[in-house]
Amino acid sequence: NSYWGTRNRITNFLSDWIRHAQNYTFLAYQNPPEHYQIRWWQIVRWLDYWMPSYYPVTRLWDVHHAYQVAAATEADIIFHLVGATERETTSKTSSATLAESKARLRSHFQELSELTRRKPRADLAEHAYLLDIADRIRHRILAVELQRGDFPTAASNAARALRSITGISTIVQLIQAIGSEKLVRHYSYNNLSKASVFSHLMRISFPAPEDTPEEFKQRVLSAKISESKLIQFAFYAPQWVNYVEHALGWAGFTDAVWWIHAHTKDTSWSVEHDVRETWEAQISERTPLSTKSLIDGAVDVAWFLQFWKRLKKERWQQLYDLAQFASSSGGHQRARLFADAMLGNLEASAIRDRITQKRHQDSVRALGLLPLPKGKKREKELLDRYQLFQEFLRTSKQFGSQRQASEKLAVEIGLENLARTAGFIDPQRLQWAMEAAAIADLVSQSQTITIDTVSVSLSINSLGEPEITISKAGKSLKSIPAAIKKNPQVQALTNRKQDITKQASRMRISLEQAMC
Repeated sequence: NSYWGTRNRITNFLSDWIRHAQNYTFLAYQNPPEHYQIRWWQIVRWLDYWMPSYYPVTRLWDVHHAYQVAAATEADIIFHLVGATERETTSKTSSATLAESKARLRSHFQELSELTRRKPRADLAEHAYLLDIADRIRHRILAVELQRGDFPTAASNAARALRSITGISTIVQLIQAIGSEKLVRHYSYNNLSKASVFSHLMRISFPAPEDTPEEFKQRVLSAKISESKLIQFAFYAPQWVNYVEHALGWAGFTDAVWWIHAHTKDTSWSVEHDVRETWEAQISERTPLSTKSLIDGAVDVAWFLQFWKRLKKERWQQLYDLAQFASSSGGHQRARLFADAMLGNLEASAIRDRITQKRHQDSVRALGLLPLPKGKKREKELLDRYQLFQEFLRTSKQFGSQRQASEKLAVEIGLENLARTAGFIDPQRLQWAMEAAAIADLVSQSQTITIDTVSVSLSINSLGEPEITISKAGKSLKSIPAAIKKNPQVQALTNRKQDITKQASRMRISLEQAMC
């Protein structure tokens, strides 16, 4: 125990010293002399072999510089990128079994990840031979993995580290090989199952420059891949959606997939950054709404109606049923909720219950998307929805500041949706129209209730403020008599006065903002 404790302390000290020296070398020597490079290469390789730590001290640039002066070979570069780790399996491994322990498989391939990105870093892209070596390694990893069974292979960890692959041939083989297993929608650390590794490879796949939709269609038909599998793949890796649309022959399919992705409540942090960038670029070409607005829950109604007219109802249902593959958990439910609202597949009463009883914020957003009834019921329904939004906003003050902010945002988007549905230019004009409609019956005359000899009247004065007047047998009273104060009609009148007072406050703020 004393031996291994001393050895570990020495190993940690040397590793820390090497990393410090590497940082210093980077700052002091941009082009170190050849004999420095050779000597440095020999030191770090010796330390990695004889004094192994969890992370090797050798860096890619150490091998690169040694390769430039012929001290290292191409095999050294390949071994550095994907070779077996040189860390001992246990702290008590004897020297006799040290060589055997060196064959332990690696799980970290950070530098291979950087080299296999769609857009490698500028400092790596300057060295074409490194990208060429990484490409050959990538092809070898894929060749090994595509032949695997249920158990991981020596290439499985490295396959999870790849950041991009290309080509129709590879993707068709992956879809075939995964068979009846489901695509893994969430990130699972160190999961080397066949479904997990192949799902990752599909997610980071892209068409090669020479690939065509027609070639994809022929390969898919030849492989007898089902419509359901193709739709799942299109949601899971939408960078292929144009190719899938051509194979299916469904007009509007591409826009439908991108619309669902755009309105899915999922930031997709488990998805590779380069892939997310591609998705965001495709979505931005199709909607004026920003990425932030879409995440907040804004809805592009015009975009939905555009593809809905071209996509058959039964095909939309297939997309609706498989939309789960656009998110890592339940984020697709938001897109489906918005679509159901616009198509009139939801009951307004059910949405109202979710808002008032569960304070469901996406239901607030969806309420504004529900089609309005025609005729006389239209104005009443429009006013009822508007007042529900205002009440939801008012009652949010009982919660903390963070929840208040999120509920206020939900109401703002709900009003935007309602304004578009009702044909208003913007939510502010909707607000003015609804506030005017709410007091239309009080503008020309007061509302009066008479109980026995007492009359209670609610009216709007010259300043636009609500006021209640009370009289008994023709004589004015300062307050409502206690005998009728709890009368339901009287309470309704006083409650309405409070509502109009709040309304005046809202309108004052709205008009001040408009003036600013």
